[in-house]
Amino acid sequence: MFGWDDFNALLELDVWSGFSLNLLLDGEKAPPAAFCRSVVDRNRVPVMRPDPEKVMGQLRRGASVVLNQIGGVAPAVAATADGVTKALNGHGDANLYYSQKARQAFATHCDRHEVFALQICGEKAWRIYKGRANAPIEHPQFRHMPPAEIERLKGPLDREIVMTPGDLLYLPRGQFHDAIATSGDSLHISFGCLTPMGLNLMQDMVMRLVQDPMYRQDLPRPDGPLGQAALRAHVDALIKRFGELHSGEKGLRVANEVIRGFHAGVSGAQYDIPNHRDAGKAAAPPQRRTPSGL
Repeated sequence: MFGWDDFNALLELDVWSGFSLNLLLDGEKAPPAAFCRSVVDRNRVPVMRPDPEKVMGQLRRGASVVLNQIGGVAPAVAATADGVTKALNGHGDANLYYSQKARQAFATHCDRHEVFALQICGEKAWRIYKGRANAPIEHPQFRHMPPAEIERLKGPLDREIVMTPGDLLYLPRGQFHDAIATSGDSLHISFGCLTPMGLNLMQDMVMRLVQDPMYRQDLPRPDGPLGQAALRAHVDALIKRFGELHSGEKGLRVANEVIRGFHAGVSGAQYDIPNHRDAGKAAAPPQRRTPSGL
């Protein structure tokens, strides 16, 4: 699926910024100014592009590289990511991680989505702790968890696994872990997947409420003629109306729609030019091409 040549070819692409390409040294993320230069992109918008000389300088210091969301530029990876997300009826992408022996990129943490880590090159030791955060999501409450809280929640070490090329490790959402390369350079791809949850259902329901005039009305002023009584009555009416719109079979129908529509394919090899003219003919669909890298 992937190798060192593919990794170097990805780095050469003029698509990365100081946000989509990250450099980390012993748990600290380098600011974009430390490895980027300011350029004007094809849309004539200023952007911070990684500077190869600066990046290599950081690597000589022991930095790790993270390329975020590589599915759009690596079709073979996109095909695998799409298989993972389709199997779980979710959506997500793949990130690429390069690290050097005995240099840790990330401190102990938990991810806010399901993770499938595929070791590509080298070896990496993963430490899995007994603790697991309770259904974390993309929210500051979980994204910026204090180190002391992580230390409290992670619990004792459960197991240590040394990953070699071809090994696949599943980490459930919220599972505390850390990892470090053990013998030379390491390259692994992390396939992440978000699956539908209660918040997605509620967000969809709220969007549907735009069609109901009752929810577009102003709330009564607490200091108005009827004060808190008017506000309480209005809130009670809103809650009752919500139940009428979404309880029983109505709510089940909306939930099924949310679940069915949640999977979004990862961008990859989806065009078939110049064979597009044959698309309407009765023939087997073209197989997805999965080249080694690009």
